[in-house]
Amino acid sequence: MKLKQALCLLVLVLFLVAWQQLSYPRVWNDIHLGMTRQQVYDRVGSPDQDTREVKGAFWIKEKLTGRQELWLFFENDKAVMLSIKRYIGTSHTYKVQTLRFDDTALR
Repeated sequence: MKLKQALCLLVLVLFLVAWQQLSYPRVWNDIHLGMTRQQVYDRVGSPDQDTREVKGAFWIKEKLTGRQELWLFFENDKAVMLSIKRYIGTSHTYKVQTLRFDDTALR
């Protein structure tokens, strides 16, 4: 019986670790098109890179098994394009998954 409980616990721990590795910060769900750059920064903090000359900013969350990225592009200080992607794998072989994409041109 103890072996069965230990196996169940192991499976649960492995599931929780995998879930943590695949999930991106919840606050990224609060970002939407039309928000100002300052409103975005107030929610998610300073970006890992702010390329003001091309009106973009992005945040990267590195994980053991990959990374998640939030990319935003601004026009007239308003978010006009948003992308959240997940990269799973090693630095040599990533599988990319687009989790969310919003673009004002699509509306």
